[in-house]
Amino acid sequence: IFKMAAGGRLGHGKQAFSWIALEDVCAAVWHIINNEEIRGAVNVVAPEVISNKDFTKTVSDAVAMPAFMPVPGLVIKLILGEMGTTLMLASMNCRSKKLLDSGFEFELPTLKECLDKQLNLDSTIEEEGKDSAEADTQLAVVEEDYTSLWDEDEEKNSAKKTNVKSISLKKIGKS
Repeated sequence: IFKMAAGGRLGHGKQAFSWIALEDVCAAVWHIINNEEIRGAVNVVAPEVISNKDFTKTVSDAVAMPAFMPVPGLVIKLILGEMGTTLMLASMNCRSKKLLDSGFEFELPTLKECLDKQLNLDSTIEEEGKDSAEADTQLAVVEEDYTSLWDEDEEKNSAKKTNVKSISLKKIGKS
């Protein structure tokens, strides 16, 4: 949407917006699984919480396109009702305190860093014309990175491997 210059803030744009890069999701889940001191619910979100207005500006800057098509809150409420209000207009000011306190370090802690990396990766893949075999090689490398650190107990880790493979497939676009 933003690459077509059709992006814009949602409602007034002041609502807090939590987000996270996929690489950090995988690393955070791995960190949580392997850290016995972490108990209870963990917010897996980037340490940077931004407003929807700032999110919109950052994304439009990253794709070098204007974001001049705001979606009025009333339109969202009329079309999507309570779900639209909850998902798009309400603040989601989640913090990653438990992750940070446990020593976790984010690879992409800011939205700008995340977009710079993802947009550069996407253009590199398009320019190089990666085919299915190359994507499979990428998947194998990702799986090897995660599975090489696990216990030898196959039963204990089978669910973890399935989840990593699923996340890896989505990352390289082979869902």
